[in-house]
Amino acid sequence: MLDTILEFASVIALSSLKMLPGLGLGLVYQMSAFELFICLSSGGILGVFLFTLAGEQIRNYFKARRKRKGKERTKPVKIKKARRILRIWNKYGLIGVAILTPPMISPPFGSIISVAFRESRSRILIFMSISVVVWSAIFALLGEQILVFLGEK
Repeated sequence: MLDTILEFASVIALSSLKMLPGLGLGLVYQMSAFELFICLSSGGILGVFLFTLAGEQIRNYFKARRKRKGKERTKPVKIKKARRILRIWNKYGLIGVAILTPPMISPPFGSIISVAFRESRSRILIFMSISVVVWSAIFALLGEQILVFLGEK
């Protein structure tokens, strides 16, 4: 019983940071599609929630830090990466970032991007949570098929 709880907790914790490794861990534990769905979606939503709430404080901290040091920016910006993020945001906005977050980015990073562009917390939580749930269902069904293909179920 304790092993099962620890398995679920580890998949949830990993999914709150990055969903695909959470899926991989769930497959190692041979979770059912429903268990994968619950763990991936709750972990992803947890990551979105925590980093959306903390994102504004993080942004304000770094802004105050730059102001104290008398510099506009303390580290060089990775231009190529920043341009790509800006292009996606300008073209698709929060919905585009929310759709790309679970499979390509990560729930924390997608939330931080949205906070950086000053999107409202409620919109971030709603759109990112919907995206996480939809992608969790897709990943869970895909994971179930992978286990069937490997002959594990």
